[in-house]
Amino acid sequence: MGNAPSAEQLAKYKNSSLPCTSYEAGYEGQVFCDGRCEQQGTVWGTGPYVADSCVCRAARHAGVIQSGSNPGCFKVVLKPGADKYDGSEAHGVKSYSCAQATHSITFEKVEVK
Repeated sequence: MGNAPSAEQLAKYKNSSLPCTSYEAGYEGQVFCDGRCEQQGTVWGTGPYVADSCVCRAARHAGVIQSGSNPGCFKVVLKPGADKYDGSEAHGVKSYSCAQATHSITFEKVEVK
């Protein structure tokens, strides 16, 4: 996984990203998760995820960020909705099944440099 980013690198990324607490369904772009939402929020689906899922927990479920107090940097990619979303458990996060939704999201890892 390489060396952990420095505090300076994280500060730069954090300043250019949407904080996870400000995420709203329909947003596409970089998100910074500081780990405060470790056990909060519901996740719907298993990649793709329903767009109104808790974004940090869904990114953790997808394996894009890790749990714990280390900040996570990732990109939210907006996709068309699906007719069905299956639930599962992965990386310590349980997701739930859901019927049709208007928008879906997937995630990409972002390297902090």
